[in-house]
Amino acid sequence: MIRIIIGIILVIIFISVILSDKGDPEILNTILGGSIIMLLPSILLIYYGFRSRKKNKQMSKPPVRVILGLILLFIFFFGLLSVIIDNKAKIGPYLGGGSIILLAPGILLIFFGLRLHKKNQKAIKINGTLSTIQTNHKVIKIDDPSFSEGMSTTKKLIHDLGATNETIRIHASKALNESLYESHDTTAVEALIGALGDSSKIVRRNLALALGATRDPRAVPQLCKQATTDEDAGSRSTAAAALGDIADAAAVNTLIGLLTDSDDSVRLNAAKSLGKLKDSRAVTPLVSCLEDRKYGVRGTAIEALGAIGDPAAVEPLARYYWSKEGDRRLFAKEAWEQALLDWKQRKDSSSLITIIKLDSTQERIVKSIVSSLELIRQHG
Repeated sequence: MIRIIIGIILVIIFISVILSDKGDPEILNTILGGSIIMLLPSILLIYYGFRSRKKNKQMSKPPVRVILGLILLFIFFFGLLSVIIDNKAKIGPYLGGGSIILLAPGILLIFFGLRLHKKNQKAIKINGTLSTIQTNHKVIKIDDPSFSEGMSTTKKLIHDLGATNETIRIHASKALNESLYESHDTTAVEALIGALGDSSKIVRRNLALALGATRDPRAVPQLCKQATTDEDAGSRSTAAAALGDIADAAAVNTLIGLLTDSDDSVRLNAAKSLGKLKDSRAVTPLVSCLEDRKYGVRGTAIEALGAIGDPAAVEPLARYYWSKEGDRRLFAKEAWEQALLDWKQRKDSSSLITIIKLDSTQERIVKSIVSSLELIRQHG
């Protein structure tokens, strides 16, 4: 759309100047000197062209906007240089008449813009009859026999993941996420994995959640890759959450590594997912999260330790409460130390639980500690 808008503006400028110009009859100097007005559209074209290229790293050739922008910029400097060299030239009248050089790029911009718009509109109406689509990651096969007759809607959405228009891909990925959240269908897993390398961070987030909804272990390797290498924190976070939904032990080490991610939401979802996997290898790393700077991450780590149910977490949880969260005025230090001794000698956490329950504040994190200790006692 930006190409259409800029192109129309350039053509309007050209027409308006042609109708009103009474400049110098020396056409050559007029064209060269007038090219100074190319500076702003040139910069805009190059800027939007490179921004488009950054969004789609799979592009093998520079966007047309970049090429046109460089051409216009070259014309600008050439014209400016000619004006500087010709001391007798008067720039004023040349700036208007020189806009004749805007006609060709204006027409080109409109042409390419309309062509792209038509292509996107066609993608919206696609009926899902093609056998494959090309995404930024790989070719997605949608004519596999595993796609049943009743999967026409899913096939349509999978096909839309290959659209050039980002909005179409976003809507398709969101719809797939919502659909699979209800059905947990695994038919389209390979196609979703293939599209997970999309240039749009919103699409990657939606597809990660969709793969988590399928509960299919085949998605684990690619989700682990996204969780650890994606530049977008939201994409890493949703991948971490999806790994918890799948709950495959192959993701444990990846999730443990995410507990030190720079983003709070990634650490929180990693801790939550480790609680779902219930693997004792995560106990020590989760205990380290009790010192996390974010309250939510600390609380989630406490809940995850309770879900795992490993007795090795009892003493760290108790000591964390005493040093950070407890109302120490409610009981004597001797009683607390005796409760810890009971745990160490007899593996009986009932005294610890009773003492923490006496906490007058009863904040969420205190309740989480009590709940986790009770869960561990039940597991024991």
